[in-house]
Amino acid sequence: MRLIEKQMLDAVNNKSEWEKDNTLVTYLAGKNVSSIFLHGNHIALYHHNTSTLEPNERTFKVGPTTTTRSRLNALGACANIRKFKACLDGVEL
Repeated sequence: MRLIEKQMLDAVNNKSEWEKDNTLVTYLAGKNVSSIFLHGNHIALYHHNTSTLEPNERTFKVGPTTTTRSRLNALGACANIRKFKACLDGVEL
């Protein structure tokens, strides 16, 4: 795991605001969720009440980059790119 991904996870786990290079984490206290962005594009929501990750399928489908895949995997999603198509949990989007 890359250092930036470890720092991103720390921000999510600590419910804090964090930004570095192309990655941003915001915490929405009213909803108790962390929102994760890459290059200004929303890639996932982390629900702290239920400890669940909700990847943004639309963003990953439209831009299935290796960086997006890497960030989602670091967050705990099973994101892959097969034949230039985005896949989450083995299902093509």
